[in-house]
Amino acid sequence: MKNFNWPSRAVVFLMILLFATSCGSASKDLKPQDHAISQLIPHTLHFRRTPVSGADPFAEPGGTDYRVETPPNERMNCEPVSILFLEIDLPKTRACLASIQEPQEVFFRLQRAPAPSLVLEDGEKTPPCLKELLPTIAVPREIFFETVEEAGPACYGARLDIEEDELFWVKLPIAKKSLRLEFPFEVLPQTDEETRLFLLSWVLTPFWNGTPRVIPSVYLPNSLCNRCLGEKNRVNRNAPPPILWP
Repeated sequence: MKNFNWPSRAVVFLMILLFATSCGSASKDLKPQDHAISQLIPHTLHFRRTPVSGADPFAEPGGTDYRVETPPNERMNCEPVSILFLEIDLPKTRACLASIQEPQEVFFRLQRAPAPSLVLEDGEKTPPCLKELLPTIAVPREIFFETVEEAGPACYGARLDIEEDELFWVKLPIAKKSLRLEFPFEVLPQTDEETRLFLLSWVLTPFWNGTPRVIPSVYLPNSLCNRCLGEKNRVNRNAPPPILWP
């Protein structure tokens, strides 16, 4: 499936959305190998969200979780972000968002799992159309993206810590993270493309650090980046510099 194209107007729309949403959580500390990426190229972003856990990086050869249950495909199970919202009725979602005019806060709780999700918290004033259309929203487990922030087009990856709420492999009510949305929105999507961007700004929120606002990321060599994004989908180094988000 082709990735959807994002003209400059759509990227500006996404820039506005970044500051219209917030995620209540503590800042993640940068590890020595991390790059503090504050801007990325949205239209080439790919993701992974398989229903099984990956191999344990600390497992000994032959031990439990030394190898992943199902080996990744030739693209390393990377998918274009355009397919993340295939099961959501975009026109009805636009109408729902536009219909919520009463000032209120709505919360989505991050459910950490091999295939993570944002789960709508059902409150007394939660709009019925949100309960119907967006009870859960798929969240990437890993994202892979390009940026020209450091030295020319380069590729990076970031991973959601799906084990942060575990202690000795047991899920506990710790490390909670929520997305808070304040209605009504000043900016509303008008097309399917903008609706995808709207939802993308929500599901990428857990990847951002609190202060400073960066995505802790690791550098990916070209060979891995080409396998994931697809060489033909990557930024043309000879073209004008791409628009970055945010």
